[in-house]
Amino acid sequence: MEPRFVDLLPEVLLGLGPAEFAAIAARTLAPRRPPVVSTAHLHMPLTSVREQVGLLSGRLARLRRATFRQLAADCRGTYEVVARFLAVLELYRQGRVALDQMAPLGDLYVSWTAGEQPDHETSTQKADE
Repeated sequence: MEPRFVDLLPEVLLGLGPAEFAAIAARTLAPRRPPVVSTAHLHMPLTSVREQVGLLSGRLARLRRATFRQLAADCRGTYEVVARFLAVLELYRQGRVALDQMAPLGDLYVSWTAGEQPDHETSTQKADE
């Protein structure tokens, strides 16, 4: 180092001996606890596809035809809209409803095709499969 810079350096006093370095190394190299992911934000679903199949079967047997927008108007949240849409797909799979969409991204019309009264027991059993 150049002599003119020697006086600018601060005096270094570590104050650590071999025991202190060993303690620091032990803490640094000790196994860490695995991170814990909280599940407090998770919740039980407030509705099921089975419930929505029953609800939609009753409504569509009465209305005969409705848009999905009308059928989902009373949903309390996104989870319920998704469950209701899955119920529409289940009813379609069972051959209980027909789906019609006049234009791309237009309203989805759902028409009841299974007769006058919905068979809740059959629709519930098939939704479980």
